[in-house]
Amino acid sequence: FPLVGVLLVFSAFSPRLSQLLKDRKLFQRGILAHGNVVFVSQQFDLSRRSWSAAARWNVYIALKQQSNGPVEVQAQCTNDWLLMHLAPGAEVAVVYDAITKKAMLIENYLR
Repeated sequence: FPLVGVLLVFSAFSPRLSQLLKDRKLFQRGILAHGNVVFVSQQFDLSRRSWSAAARWNVYIALKQQSNGPVEVQAQCTNDWLLMHLAPGAEVAVVYDAITKKAMLIENYLR
C-alpha cells in the first residue's frame, strides 16, 4: 500500500522534475542571449486537463544575435506570475543552445 502513494506522488511531479533536469543541462552548455517575446501559447496536456499544476505555456522569443542574425526560439514557461508580465515585446533573458535549437527562460526560475 505505501508504494501506491509513492507512485501517485511521483506521477504528479515527474513532468516538472524532468523539465527542470532538461533546463539544468541546457543551462550548463548554452549561451546567454537577450530577446523579445513574440507571443505565448498554452500547451495542452489531454491526460491532465483539469490539473492546473500540469499547465505549461510555450513562449516564442526573437533573439538578438550578433553572429547569426535574428533567431526565433521556443521556450517553456510554468511560472504563472511571469506569464502575466510577458506581454509581446517584453525583454527576457534566455539560455540558448545553437546546436540543438533549444532554449530556456531564465526568468522562469529566478522570479
